Amino acid sequence: MPPQRAVATEIGTMSMRAARSRLVATAIAILAVSVCACTQSSGADTWPARPVRLIVPYAAGSGIDLAARLYAPLLAERWQRSVVVDNRPGGDGTAGVQAFVGGND
Repeated sequence: MPPQRAVATEIGTMSMRAARSRLVATAIAILAVSVCACTQSSGADTWPARPVRLIVPYAAGSGIDLAARLYAPLLAERWQRSVVVDNRPGGDGTAGVQAFVGGND
């Protein structure tokens, strides 16, 4: 493979990673906003009834993980429940999605 092609492929991969990270960060932000909006509606006293597990589909130390760890104490204070950040890296987020789908709430 010519050097120019290798550099272009690497740049394309970095762009995809950046786009995926932005997509996941946006999804977490939308989820956090929607959950906060739901707590202000009727029935807010009954949810969450137990500790909350915030699933992050990336490894600890990533940008998404840091954002989740910054939001966790704020959510815990608001909901009066403990919020645990659960990292589930692997499979380009598939492991995290499976953990979310398998949740009990």
